Amino acid sequence: MLFYGTATWLPTILVSKGFTLSHAGLAVSITGFMGSAIGIAAPHYASKLKNIQGFLVLMGLMISLSFAAVIFDSGPRLVVWLLISNIGLSITFPLSLLLTVTRSVEASETRSLSIMAQSIGYLMAAFAPGIVGAIFDATLSWSAALVIPVLLGVALGIVGFFAGKPEKISL
Repeated sequence: MLFYGTATWLPTILVSKGFTLSHAGLAVSITGFMGSAIGIAAPHYASKLKNIQGFLVLMGLMISLSFAAVIFDSGPRLVVWLLISNIGLSITFPLSLLLTVTRSVEASETRSLSIMAQSIGYLMAAFAPGIVGAIFDATLSWSAALVIPVLLGVALGIVGFFAGKPEKISL
């Protein structure tokens, strides 16, 4: 939800903050690529940790703070905030998939947990761009619309605190 809700609108948001459309697209592309490059290694290192609660809470805070900074900041520093948010987003997505594997006991439980998590997650993600766009339309303010990713980052940290426990889930 965080990724789709923000990736859709970030070039437009950057244009409203003074970027040209080509520079906004380039900034989103480069920071997305760099975040993804870092995110590739996340499951490898996280799988070595017994408890990833603190790590998931940190990622949620990092995402929230970076989107809050996009609300209040302007100019070239926005690229730094985009990079930080993309690193957090690129780390948390593969970790959510890793959790379905490491928290279940049997293959059938992994399958069921993965189907449930991905079904709910992609359903929520499908509505995210519309929600962010509707808030902008209602308020004519990207700052108001960006409150959604800030709150979702906080929610990610809270959910991550509980989901990151080293306990197995038995269905």
